[in-house]
Amino acid sequence: MHERFGPELSKADAGIDYRLAAVCDHVGAAELRIPVKLREVAFDRANAISGLRHWAHPGFEYESITVPALTIDAALGSASYARSVAWIDAEGSQSEILSGGPDFFSRVAAIYIEVEDQERWRGQSLDGEITDRLSASMLTSAMRDNLARGQCNRVYVRAESDIVGAAMPSILAYREALRRLVTAA
Repeated sequence: MHERFGPELSKADAGIDYRLAAVCDHVGAAELRIPVKLREVAFDRANAISGLRHWAHPGFEYESITVPALTIDAALGSASYARSVAWIDAEGSQSEILSGGPDFFSRVAAIYIEVEDQERWRGQSLDGEITDRLSASMLTSAMRDNLARGQCNRVYVRAESDIVGAAMPSILAYREALRRLVTAA
């Protein structure tokens, strides 16, 4: 994926810090597992399900590469992010990202995160565990979708009145748009 999108996103005028790295719970190196085959079906190496964990479903074959690893706190350094929103789609490594960002997650305004309530990735933390960890950082679940069986996206918002007040119009508008989609069908 980095090879595919890196040249365009790395342009100086794009304003994007695009790195080939694993955001996890340590600084150094990490093994990125790229699914290349499920039984007899081959995958493009630039697939969206590469990650630090193996699928819980048997039959996957992987290519592994070593990539730089960093924590979210190390990546952001001393940046001010009190009004930031994080989007985490980590193929089962949500817990590692949360562990590597105690400073960031103690101040972030909101998080959009994909979670599972049944194991898809070997050894992953499930939805309830993620909710407990984020609750400890004063983040509360404001809404969720039904992405797939056993999997959803959740939006967590910092439990502070000004942040909740700022987030509610967007949450209500999203819910209304979904209601209109359902009733129009």
